[in-house]
Amino acid sequence: MNLDTVAIKNIKLLANFDTKLNKFIDVKDKIILEEKEKDDEFENITELSDIEYSLYFSFNHLLTIQYKSIIEDYTRKEIINLMIEAITTIYTIYENTIYDDNNIRIYTMLERIDELIFNANINYKKYTCYYNIIDYYHYLCNGFNALHQASQEINNIFHGYIVTTDDEDYSDKGEEEEEDEEEDGEEDEEEEDEEEEKDEGDEEDEEDEEAKNERIS
Repeated sequence: MNLDTVAIKNIKLLANFDTKLNKFIDVKDKIILEEKEKDDEFENITELSDIEYSLYFSFNHLLTIQYKSIIEDYTRKEIINLMIEAITTIYTIYENTIYDDNNIRIYTMLERIDELIFNANINYKKYTCYYNIIDYYHYLCNGFNALHQASQEINNIFHGYIVTTDDEDYSDKGEEEEEDEEEDGEEDEEEEDEEEEKDEGDEEDEEDEEAKNERIS
């Protein structure tokens, strides 16, 4: 599961959610928001507390993530605008319950997130030139990295090198270690055999010497 992708999809879903349609926001796996059709027999509105963790994760993840790690299709300004629209959607959907006493904690959290988004938007406008330089620098670095990787692959093809995956490397390494262990085991057995032969030879020499001494005496 790519958390960057989950966060941006959650915020995009909230930003583009049409409150006039016969749909509601639901959550699965405690973190992923999804759109569902309403059922006439039920109220079909997810409690704010049920999506609290997903909201906290999604907004804070995008507010603290390094820009170069964000989905390439979105600019810094687009991410900020999506978050502004997303939190507006939350206030619209839960306008009748968000200020209830049992939602004080969640309301406080959303107020804090709203403040962080506001500051991020102000800083972007204030330091637009700086951010543009940084973003363009990351763009160039990503391009050079892609070019370097492509040139390596082409060079390997021209020279007939076999490119192995990490799994294959790991497998080869494991096989080499097994071969080394087998060789070490064979060497140990040979050393043990040599030591046994040496001990037997020493015992025979001692017996011959004792027999010789007996004949002399």
